[in-house]
This record gives sequence, C-alpha cells and structure tokens, in this order.
Amino acid sequence: MEKKIRKKDRSLKPSPDQSEAGKLKDAGTGSTFLRFTGVGFEMLATIGVGVAAGYYADKYFQLQFPVFLLSLSFISLFGSLYLLYKRLPKE
Repeated sequence: MEKKIRKKDRSLKPSPDQSEAGKLKDAGTGSTFLRFTGVGFEMLATIGVGVAAGYYADKYFQLQFPVFLLSLSFISLFGSLYLLYKRLPKE
C-alpha cells in the first residue's frame, strides 16, 4: 500500500512544462493591470520631478524664459518613455 501512495505522490508533482503553463495561466489581467498602473505612476513621478526641478531652477536663477522648465520636462519625458520601452515585452 505504501508503494502505491508513493507512486501517487510522484504523479501529482508537476513536470517543468506543467509548472510553466501554470505560471502563464496565473498571470491574468489583474497582474497586467497592476504592472502597467505602476509604470504609469512611475512615469508621472519622473515627469513631475523634472517639471518641479525645472521650475525651481528657473525661479532660483530668475530667468525670464523658462529654459530649465522646458529642458528638464522634455528630458524627463523622454527618459520615462525610454524606460517604458525597455520594460515592454520582446515579443
């Protein structure tokens, strides 16, 4: 009887192919939504920091034209888009 239980236990263990299929099955829309929501908040924070730094730099140097605001805004925008591109799946 013990031998039968052991054989049964072995058959219940997932093979490497089955465990991979389970991972793909578990990765549903909820985790995708959370992942892209996190990326969106990261982009928002990066661009916000760039805009704030540019604003305060222009205020500190008392410039008439917002040079730092525009330049740091675009740098942070393109930086966040580059990070988004790097995170996209390669498929």
